Amino acid sequence: MIIEASLLSASQNSIDVSILRISNAYGQGQTIKPGFGVIPTMISALKNGSAFTVLGTGEMKRDYVNVIDVQRAIAAAIQTKGAGIVNIATGHGTSINQLIAMVEKLSGRQLNKISVEADRTDPDFARLDVSLAKNVLQWQPTICLEDGISRILQDAGLMSPIEYVSIPAKLNQDAFPPAGTGAT
Repeated sequence: MIIEASLLSASQNSIDVSILRISNAYGQGQTIKPGFGVIPTMISALKNGSAFTVLGTGEMKRDYVNVIDVQRAIAAAIQTKGAGIVNIATGHGTSINQLIAMVEKLSGRQLNKISVEADRTDPDFARLDVSLAKNVLQWQPTICLEDGISRILQDAGLMSPIEYVSIPAKLNQDAFPPAGTGAT
């Protein structure tokens, strides 16, 4: 209700408003706190050999966006007056099982997994439409999930720099304009 009242007041008083709805942000240096952040919790369990709890079947999907891309989105919103309500995400869902497989593949280690019944109040799939971010903010994510997780694994000492460098880049091609175009 507070957000709706604020938006109504802003529109009645000709105030430009930008609200960013950020999906599941993750990144290097993220604090490990129970119940917050599946990726750092998973990496911590892998590093410490502790159990990682998988809720339900592990097929619940979320849209994970790297914090570096979130920072870029915030900067774009500051430069764009009155963007409105904009979703900041990748537009792609990744399941817990897919995350586990990715972390295990990149680290070369097996995660100690335990399954528990899922809370049925959580949606099975959460993916956000990012078309307004692309069209209004001229923003789109540039760091793919595999690259972002590789950076975290390297920081955690679970992946050597040589392994990290050998991963093929899967970043959005628009993030790297051709040389000589003057784009930065």
